[in-house]
Amino acid sequence: MPVLPRPLPAFALALLVACSSVDATALAALVTPEGVGPGTAYRLVYNTRSRTRAGSDDIEVYNSFAQASANAAGMGASEGAVWKAIASTATVDARENIAGSDDVPIYNLAGQLVASGDADLWDGTLSALLNYNEFGQLNNVDAWTGTLASGEKDPVYHLGSEAAASWCGRPSFSDGRWTAFITPFADSFLSIFAISEPIIAPFTADFDADAAVGGGDFLIWQRNRGAVGGALSDGDANGDATIDAADLMAWEMAWGANSAALSTSTAPEPTSSLMVAASACGAVMRRRRSTR
Repeated sequence: MPVLPRPLPAFALALLVACSSVDATALAALVTPEGVGPGTAYRLVYNTRSRTRAGSDDIEVYNSFAQASANAAGMGASEGAVWKAIASTATVDARENIAGSDDVPIYNLAGQLVASGDADLWDGTLSALLNYNEFGQLNNVDAWTGTLASGEKDPVYHLGSEAAASWCGRPSFSDGRWTAFITPFADSFLSIFAISEPIIAPFTADFDADAAVGGGDFLIWQRNRGAVGGALSDGDANGDATIDAADLMAWEMAWGANSAALSTSTAPEPTSSLMVAASACGAVMRRRRSTR
């Protein structure tokens, strides 16, 4: 039989609730690539699992397709993320449609760096392939682009072309063929390369890297408060290398974000949980009084 967690005393639960200001929906479900620090802008790109035709000459048809794909994977509208298609029509170049910044890096959904920015995306060589779908699974299905290697539309084989055929890219290539490989008939069902607008990497207070923000993280912050030159593992939630009240605020906001862990097969002793909660709450209350 599974071991059920021991319930905390009523006054301990009240203490935990009083100390919490949790908004679990604020925790991003978007991939944050390794090495991207809190508050840093980046973009994601993938090859959609769902497929479509290339008969429309309206760029918004393809942008909506990319957004719907991201929404279905839980990393679109629910996360405040806007997605567009790497696609060209008769009136819109792909590089214009997805224009971002030359200094905002682009990653695939395996967390691999694809390009250092817009200019690098169109320089003829990708640093990593676009062969992952919105669920992080390999996807080597060709994708409609209507686009030349330069990021500009093909005057004949753009999407919605009267030629009834358009360029598609092959995600298993890192040279110009990732966007201009062959020109299938427009009624073929292929993928789309979807790219996000810049995303800001979230701050985190998971100092002990156990995928939950709780009392253990507070104790790390408490042990190192006042230190300069600290890292996330020392209690530096906001990446400024100083362990201070701002990091405590980040912990307070995220406290209990993974409260579902209370229903797992093991749980900490009530006494230790209460001690952590009381210590954390005391620190939060002292900080609040000092700011008045």
